[in-house]
Amino acid sequence: MDAVIKRGRPRDIGMFLILRYTGMRRESVATLKVKHLDRTGWLRGVVVKGGTTRDIPVPEPVIAYLLTYAKEVLPSIAGNVTPETPRLWSKGDAGSSAEPCSR
Repeated sequence: MDAVIKRGRPRDIGMFLILRYTGMRRESVATLKVKHLDRTGWLRGVVVKGGTTRDIPVPEPVIAYLLTYAKEVLPSIAGNVTPETPRLWSKGDAGSSAEPCSR
């Protein structure tokens, strides 16, 4: 976690927190959308291995971080944020535009 914080990339911190505190697989994390985050401490309707959906509990501090990320960081990356907006975005080579993360 120290290395992730030291890099100072909000997306990486959010991704690490989700992976660490939920045990979700990489592909499920990469495909999260804004609609999956429930303010009551859950990721709702997440597509998991086998294509099924699950509701996954998330600790309150992680939910708080993800809500702040969606409110303060995501609009500057993704533009207009809707429930279908991917939660995590990646910037490719220098100068390229941001794209939703993929597995």
